[in-house]
Amino acid sequence: MNVVCKKTTDITEKECKQILNLFNEVFDRNSSVVEMRNNYVCNPYGESYHALLYDDGILIGHNAGMPGVYMVNGKKCKAVNNVGLMISKKNRGLVGFMSLLKESYMFYKREGVHFIYSMPNDNSYPILTKLKYMRDISPLNIYCFPNRIGGLKPKFT
Repeated sequence: MNVVCKKTTDITEKECKQILNLFNEVFDRNSSVVEMRNNYVCNPYGESYHALLYDDGILIGHNAGMPGVYMVNGKKCKAVNNVGLMISKKNRGLVGFMSLLKESYMFYKREGVHFIYSMPNDNSYPILTKLKYMRDISPLNIYCFPNRIGGLKPKFT
């Protein structure tokens, strides 16, 4: 297994289709290439980061990080919301999962990210907390909109 890390604009059309096929398989959805590109390109804080997990040249896993900026003690800090971690159903296991996560985190660090936050799914949560890749800061019972959302969605102003 090997992991390749790229920014959204570096993802080829072929890779985009492979990610989309994997997403539709793992999450039982029927998303389009346009929808997928919009999820990762239309971000006011820059393009997203991707880690692609391959086994014998076949895409079996993907992880993405959506950038954002947060003020921490009066200083702007680059953050990443780690989203969409997925591994094909027949290839799931701790080795692929950890390789994908580790390479993603190292890529984020090389890109100047100060911290990572995430809302893991039911499959990832027990692994991430047990291995201390994340810690709970509190239960999430509300969702916060990004700063100045009105510029993106006028109906929310």
